[in-house]
Amino acid sequence: GFPRIMNVPDVYEFAVTPAAVYVIAENGPNVLRIYTDGRKHPASEDLWPTYNGASVGSWEGDTLVFTTISLKGSKDNDVIVDRTGLILSDASRATTRLRKIDENTMEAQMVIEDAKALKGPWRITKRYTKQPAGTWAWDYACAENNRNPIDASGKALALGPDGKPLDK
Repeated sequence: GFPRIMNVPDVYEFAVTPAAVYVIAENGPNVLRIYTDGRKHPASEDLWPTYNGASVGSWEGDTLVFTTISLKGSKDNDVIVDRTGLILSDASRATTRLRKIDENTMEAQMVIEDAKALKGPWRITKRYTKQPAGTWAWDYACAENNRNPIDASGKALALGPDGKPLDK
């Protein structure tokens, strides 16, 4: 889910169309849809919280600026953002500035705000390096993941930086 989709260690594809930009992450597989056709976020009663949320944006010169809302929150207890075990709430909002900084590098600057889960804005910068022409992107599904332990109920547990389960 978002913002974790911007931090997986595998191949990304960025597809730009007139109505949307798609970030396709090999790990998952995950697709982040960023609508750039002028629409606004849905009204709160029409939101459907998902792992990647609802993203709308616009171009400011060569930079795509988009906001993401409607993420599955802490009540779902399964949207761990990173290896620290941070779980965002349903009140989270992220603003991302995505741009190409040179012929081989894309950069995403994200500011995540969540009054329920964070003490202040969380700022992250990620860079992506263009792979050589002809590089294959192989599908990878978490269902094949045998690194994470499974508890007695069948739930996959997330591992912390020390290799021990974060889940209690």
